[in-house]
Amino acid sequence: MEWIDAHGMAIMREVLHEKLQQITIFRETLSKHKGKKLVDANRNTLWGAGISFTSIQPGATIPKWSGNNKLGKLLAQLSDEL
Repeated sequence: MEWIDAHGMAIMREVLHEKLQQITIFRETLSKHKGKKLVDANRNTLWGAGISFTSIQPGATIPKWSGNNKLGKLLAQLSDEL
């Protein structure tokens, strides 16, 4: 876990940055979400929120999740930089 905290976030950020440079629709979609909280809704508790996508209904309050949502946080940071 320490390795992920120390290096994993930087590596994932670099990968996502490259993806933004190469894939126009990804960049355009992410740019539409500036200033919003992004949640990687999957059961993975490190990169995701630890909740399933199907458990979230449109307009519903986001439940407390058990995951760290590291991917969602990185995507939100990158969208704010676009």
